[in-house]
Amino acid sequence: MQYDATHGARFQLEFAMIRSTAPDDTIALIALAEATGLFEANQLNEVEEMLADYFSGNNDSDRFWITDDDGGPVGVAYCELEPMTDRTWNLQLIAILPDRQGQGRGATLNKR
Repeated sequence: MQYDATHGARFQLEFAMIRSTAPDDTIALIALAEATGLFEANQLNEVEEMLADYFSGNNDSDRFWITDDDGGPVGVAYCELEPMTDRTWNLQLIAILPDRQGQGRGATLNKR
């Protein structure tokens, strides 16, 4: 089954569930991004603003968030459609909790 950004299709993996990101994930995803050590405070604020904007009803089919859920969010990816192309997506953000890295989770998110 392929990811459908409009309808939020879900994927069952061997070790986790790849699903559409939900508003209730926001706090956990900000903590996840912080735990990676890759984001400075102002960048964490930008991630939070991007999620808020996405969930405020401004979420069109030109972008999507997906979450690797294994008893709670352990990974996240954010993609945007490249303007003036035919189905070219840009991976803008990908993050996996440090203790879950090296398990193929990022690669799995990237394939969706």
